Amino acid sequence: MRPQIPRDTFAMVDDSDGRVEPDAHGEGFGEEWDVAEESEDPSAPEAVEAVPPMEDDDYLFLLPGGEFEVARELPKPRKLTKALVYHAGELIFCEGKRRTAVRTPLNSIDVAEADIPLATRLVVVFIKHRAVPPRTRSRRYLIATDEDEELFGWIDHSPPGWDFPTSAVRSLAQLAAIECSSEHFDVETAFELAHPRWVT
Repeated sequence: MRPQIPRDTFAMVDDSDGRVEPDAHGEGFGEEWDVAEESEDPSAPEAVEAVPPMEDDDYLFLLPGGEFEVARELPKPRKLTKALVYHAGELIFCEGKRRTAVRTPLNSIDVAEADIPLATRLVVVFIKHRAVPPRTRSRRYLIATDEDEELFGWIDHSPPGWDFPTSAVRSLAQLAAIECSSEHFDVETAFELAHPRWVT
């Protein structure tokens, strides 16, 4: 059974890092999200960030906010609430207790014997308005799919939580030798109509 994005998904926010989020009632709310959306085009050659050096057995973490970290092992879910992780040719989508692994073309497992799906593309989805309140807040998804648009893994990194910058996602995609693209929608229903197999 393939993972799908529930229509009533809400962002999981961890406020323990002390970062200040924009005030929903304050002046200019939403503007910084729009600026980030417009400026982070994965097709732009300059939209790539440096990936730290790592050994073959290391885990490379892309954390919300765009920070990269390298570690020798994957921590337990309670210590890693949200991250995209690269390890030995695999990408691991971590969001709380839900963890989904996908293979990339760099994985050496025989395709005929593998029970982990092969992803060929990362998609950063920007949705300007939600279908449910608060409608003024945007939605952002990071999705792993194949060339047939089969959804294999996803992370909801919608505001007010800190997002995964497209430039950092593109860097990780290059490391994993897969494509990276972005899709923009004005309303959530347009996203659902464009990708009915991605939502439940």
